[in-house]
Amino acid sequence: MKFSLTLVIFMSQWLTFSAERILVLAPVCSKSHKISFMPIVEALAEKGHQVTVVTPFAPDSQKENIKEIVLDRNPLEELNTNWFQIQNQNALEKFQWTITVFQTAMTEGYIHLMNNKEFKEIVQARAVDFVIVDAILNDFVLPIVEHLNVPYIYYSPASNVPWVMDAFQVPQEYASVPVGMGDCGSQMTFMQRVGNVMAGELFFLLRKVLWLNTIDDLARKDFPNSRPIIEIERDAQLCILNSHPATAWTRPLTQNVIPIPALHTRPAKSLPEGLQALADAADDGFIVFTLGSAIPVSSMPEKLVKMFVDVFARIPQQVFWKWEKSSSILIENLPNNVKIVNWLPQQDLLGHKNARIFISHGGLIGIQETVYHGVPLLGLPFGNDQLGNLAKARDEGYGIKLSWEELTEELLYDTIQSLLNNPSYQGNATRLSKLMQHQLLPGREIGVYWVEHILRHGGKHLHSASRNLPFYKNHLLDVWLFLIVISATMLFVTFKGITWLVKKLSLSKVKTQ
Repeated sequence: MKFSLTLVIFMSQWLTFSAERILVLAPVCSKSHKISFMPIVEALAEKGHQVTVVTPFAPDSQKENIKEIVLDRNPLEELNTNWFQIQNQNALEKFQWTITVFQTAMTEGYIHLMNNKEFKEIVQARAVDFVIVDAILNDFVLPIVEHLNVPYIYYSPASNVPWVMDAFQVPQEYASVPVGMGDCGSQMTFMQRVGNVMAGELFFLLRKVLWLNTIDDLARKDFPNSRPIIEIERDAQLCILNSHPATAWTRPLTQNVIPIPALHTRPAKSLPEGLQALADAADDGFIVFTLGSAIPVSSMPEKLVKMFVDVFARIPQQVFWKWEKSSSILIENLPNNVKIVNWLPQQDLLGHKNARIFISHGGLIGIQETVYHGVPLLGLPFGNDQLGNLAKARDEGYGIKLSWEELTEELLYDTIQSLLNNPSYQGNATRLSKLMQHQLLPGREIGVYWVEHILRHGGKHLHSASRNLPFYKNHLLDVWLFLIVISATMLFVTFKGITWLVKKLSLSKVKTQ
């Protein structure tokens, strides 16, 4: 009896010791980003860790060991971006808009976060053992992480975030890996490669000179001894990368960048009663139409709405169309085969046996779901990484990309017919679905393993030695300079030698004559 009591006390102490306080920081993010990393959060909580998640989105339900701090403001939503109007802008205007988004989101994000009383209490008490940082638009949290003085890792919702790759010494591979904001594939022309290099390097320059310097100045008001963010980001122990060969370009990675793709994907569940009946009765199949969590479909111009209505009226397939309840716009002359819904159980629809086409903006989270469930894709991108995601879908043969500027009723109708009637699209979607579903272990288990690995052992043993080398050594500039000087010297000596020899022979010939 005494031994049993001792064992119980020991086990309870061991479990308490092994349960860490983990802080997940995604104060600026879209709903889809949160959806993508929550499976790891839930798996960590199931293992007994106490996880605090900071996002602008309220939880769907309360879960044991998970505490959510919901920020009252989301800089991305406050920008009030009209994505359809942006499509009419020229390249320079789109570029200026991108700069504004990055600058505003990070600056406002830092201010909102530091004004949150609940979060400030955590920072002041330093009641954290480990931090996970969303890698996109959340660079501003790094001075806070440095103040907490605990190990941290990145979670990257996208497969190619240039500054994350750079922080982990992953080669940029400009020759074969598009930066992500263009629609070229891995087989680029000369001019595409020139553009890829210029876009990538310009982005690095703007990030360092404009965005990070502003955040560094802001952070030093709260943390006077804070180092520049560009230095702090190299302290990250690991990066969990949402990347899979089916949806992203293959590239070499360092050992501390772990691809764990599509954590949120899962087998389909039963649909709500009304949708289930319609889906089951769709003998010709059905189409799912949504533009994701960040882009309201109801902001679509009336001309485009009419175009989609007219096209859907010409096809026999059932259409499930996400249309926000908050919209004041009513769709006129809605065909009988179109079901308007405020919320779509996207994965459950895509996983239904009658799903035929997914019409989407090309966000990575939605693309991973359509690939996982093996449904061909019609992509209508607005910008950012959507262009690159859809270029990959096009090259893999399971999707077709159209542009909003060139969209016509006939083009939309013909594209839908191609996806429905050309078996290669469904064949490629099925092939990639099998590839994505064939995993050694569920992704959430792999994610938990690596988090706990870093908690126990740190991540120094995974770091590339090049991480601490200065720029000139990392890129072998001194070696190339040495080789160029040696080669130039040898060429010069050879040239002088030949010149001297020719002169000598010429003089000898003159004397002989």
